[in-house]
Amino acid sequence: MTNPQERPSVFGRIASILALTFFLVVLPLGSYIYLKKGYEYQKEAMQGLRKEQRLTDITGLKLLDGQLPRMEIGESFYLLGLLPASADSEKYASVLKMLHQQFDIPENLELWTLFEQGDSSTVVAFQRKYKLPVDTAQLLYWGSNQAQFDQFVGQLALVPEEKATLKDGLIVLLDDSLYIRQAYPYQDEQILQKLVERTAILLPERDKPKPELRREAEM
Repeated sequence: MTNPQERPSVFGRIASILALTFFLVVLPLGSYIYLKKGYEYQKEAMQGLRKEQRLTDITGLKLLDGQLPRMEIGESFYLLGLLPASADSEKYASVLKMLHQQFDIPENLELWTLFEQGDSSTVVAFQRKYKLPVDTAQLLYWGSNQAQFDQFVGQLALVPEEKATLKDGLIVLLDDSLYIRQAYPYQDEQILQKLVERTAILLPERDKPKPELRREAEM
């Protein structure tokens, strides 16, 4: 018959074995699975990004509002909104405000807007009409005429699918080496979510926001 005094020690040994198994087997396995899923998620999210063409020349554009960027390698990432005259400016304004809210913390991300046809009065009217925040360090507005706009877009080397939706407006993702990674039609919520995810993944770890699509609170 088992001595009752031996039972606690038996249970203690079993508990020790279970705890040791958890720390040596279960916990490392769980960490591996978690890290692998994170890697696969990032790998899948980054599919489709290219790294072939750099933005090298903005001399044909006029900075209408915001601080003049240095555009040095490794300095900043950029989300460049291309706003043709035919684009839905109200929709773009709502997306721009969302992106500014989402990525307001990182100091190394600039949000550019390029009007196909616009001057300083166009920017002022755009900001007032859609109640856009004033942030000259992160929100930059550029103007051009049609010829300058077309010339600038030409150096972005958009793929045919992106060119087909340019008339409705695009947001172009550029990394900190000024490579054009991809252009996104901002009218599609699912595609916009991909833009947010990929931007968050590309940004350095410091002050990195979660890759979620935030919407403005309804009034």
